[in-house]
Amino acid sequence: QVVTPRKDVTKSAKPADNKQATKQIKQPKNSTNNKGRNAGKQQKRK
Repeated sequence: QVVTPRKDVTKSAKPADNKQATKQIKQPKNSTNNKGRNAGKQQKRK
């Protein structure tokens, strides 16, 4: 009885954390937040 609600909470929490992680990974690649000094450096790395 105690195990099933915990599984539901972890399932609902994991996709939200994964979406936030992918957003944070995509932002430096697109250099949307770092259009100043870091944008040129990140493009050279590509």
